[in-house]
Amino acid sequence: MERGATGPMKSSAELLSQAVVDGGKVLRPRAFLRPDPVLVAAVRNGEADAKEQLFARYGDDVVRLMVALTGPYARCVPDAVARVFAGAVREIERRDPGALLPLLTRTGVRVATRRAAPRRRREPSTEPSGLSRDHLELYRSLHAVSAEDRVVFALHFVLARPAHEVAAAAGLSLTSARRRLSRTQAVIALDRPARELGREVAREQADWTEQNRIVDDARERFLQPPPVRRRRDVRAFGLVAFLAVAAVAVWLRPAATASFTVGEAALGMVGPGMVRPGMIREWVAAPDDGAVSITFDDGHRCELLAGARARVVRADRGEGELRLERGTLRVTPGGVARWTYTSGPFDLVAREAKFEARWTPNREALDVRVQKGQVRVTGPDGLDRLVGAGASLAVHALDGVVE
Repeated sequence: MERGATGPMKSSAELLSQAVVDGGKVLRPRAFLRPDPVLVAAVRNGEADAKEQLFARYGDDVVRLMVALTGPYARCVPDAVARVFAGAVREIERRDPGALLPLLTRTGVRVATRRAAPRRRREPSTEPSGLSRDHLELYRSLHAVSAEDRVVFALHFVLARPAHEVAAAAGLSLTSARRRLSRTQAVIALDRPARELGREVAREQADWTEQNRIVDDARERFLQPPPVRRRRDVRAFGLVAFLAVAAVAVWLRPAATASFTVGEAALGMVGPGMVRPGMIREWVAAPDDGAVSITFDDGHRCELLAGARARVVRADRGEGELRLERGTLRVTPGGVARWTYTSGPFDLVAREAKFEARWTPNREALDVRVQKGQVRVTGPDGLDRLVGAGASLAVHALDGVVE
């Protein structure tokens, strides 16, 4: 739902009524295409039409992506697109991903490679009609190489993504991405320049997508409600209900929760009246000319440097979680709790470690420097690094840098 400058919240139908229409086809729904931060907030707040808005903005992009990555196969593409959006929604609900198109692209790459993995060396059982011989021959050849090589080739030559974007989407270094491109071209032995063929294939895929109503099919699959399971046995239902009540009773037992305070530290110290009790899931932001300290009753301290923003998601006696939306976080350990710090798609797990982490969302860049103890950093595409005292780690997705 969108609020006008002076009017009430507008429904999706009202927003779509403001679209530019040509012969019954929506070309650009002006008010409906919300900016990424508004879409992210809508999904995380559980707004009724949030998923519809998300698909309206990026449905065409994701369909074009999955057609290129998997090939123009009408029985596979809509399901793959629905999986991409469902995976992106789960990620958004878990943390703020920043820009949505890079998130959807990374999720699409994972869906394409995972779906293809069990039959990596097999050709599709059926081929689409109405496409050129070169188009069909290209995808027959691409289905003979690994799914990872096919994805890199399609991103670069069919979707015309630059090499550094291909590397970031596939979770590769720039050198590795270029090596895969060269290897795939050598294996499939094209009779024409890859760029020329890729442009022709992209045009045919756009026509094929429209003729087969792939976008409509994908939208329906993504937005359809989950199936309702019928109750078959009243006695079984009673047993399940009893077990559920018992589980809730156990779950509702009071947990040992750590308390914490939030205080400004612009001058390196917290003055009178500048400290207040902290609240779980409350966003805390440091001013541009100062810092904010989040201090727990066991002595554990997280300092947000100038311009940083974060929130404490969980603070139990044995385990805690803090989400860093942007900026620099400086951690000074206290107690023995195991803490998880999330930044974009990355998790930093530490116990009794003193370190500093900087997350720059618009560059998808994470920098970690450890002074004491160890920090385990995990992320997309199998990233798993243990960073020890005196060491550092830089992961810059857009530049293809992991060092």
